[in-house]
Formats: sequence, C-alpha cells, structure tokens
Amino acid sequence: MFQDCKQTAGKVEKSLLVTNDRFVADSFTSFFALQGYLLQTCESTVAAFEFLAEQLFDLVLIDSDLTDKSHLDFCCRLRGLYPMLGLILLVDYGECPSAQAAFTAGIDDWIEKPLGIYSIERVIFQLLKKRQMTATAEA
Repeated sequence: MFQDCKQTAGKVEKSLLVTNDRFVADSFTSFFALQGYLLQTCESTVAAFEFLAEQLFDLVLIDSDLTDKSHLDFCCRLRGLYPMLGLILLVDYGECPSAQAAFTAGIDDWIEKPLGIYSIERVIFQLLKKRQMTATAEA
C-alpha cells in the first residue's frame, strides 16, 4: 500500500484515525486510499499513543465518541507531546465543542458527522496540503 501513497520530499503522507466505530474506520480507510494517502486506524487512545510512539504521522483524526478518554483531553495531551501533528476532531451533528475549548485543546479543526466528501476534502486534505507546503518551504 505504501507504493500507492502520496509522497512529498520522499515522505509518505500518513494519518491515524482513532475511532471505535468500524463503519467510520472502514469508510475513511477506503476514501483515503482512493486519494492516495495512507490511513491507519485504532480503537482507543492507548492504542493511538502506541502507534505514535512507533511511527511518525502527519495528522490524527479523533472521533468524539471515544469511550476510554475525553476527546478534548486526548487532543490536549497529543498537542503537548507532538506540537507539529495535525489534529482534527470528528463530532456528532450539533455537538461541536466551543471554539475556545477546542482550540485550547489544540485541535486544528473539526468536522461534523455525518461526514460528507466536501467536508473531508475541505478540512483534512487542505490541512495535509498546507503541511506539505510548509515542509517544502522549510527544506
């Protein structure tokens, strides 16, 4: 699968999705693959920290329905440990966190569920492209 992934300056663009919803995980995995990005998934914050300790990711998508930790606390901890990591929160319709709480927790943006292709492209892929351009400019 790595051969099919987009590369920037020799680097594979990788994202991690943290969700306990198998449908969301499968849908995102397929959609990311079609766009040429590698997406790995895990079902808990504990597993996410294990992935992040072993691999570098460009972006972490966090489902607000996590059962093992508050999603905003998780975002805050991730931002403290990995300041350059892109963080996007997936929230249920009508459950958007207050802007102040979300940005204090360190997220870059959020998307309301049900997820539409336009929302995914606008938020996720624009953030990845922005990070690619920043990395290229710094090289």
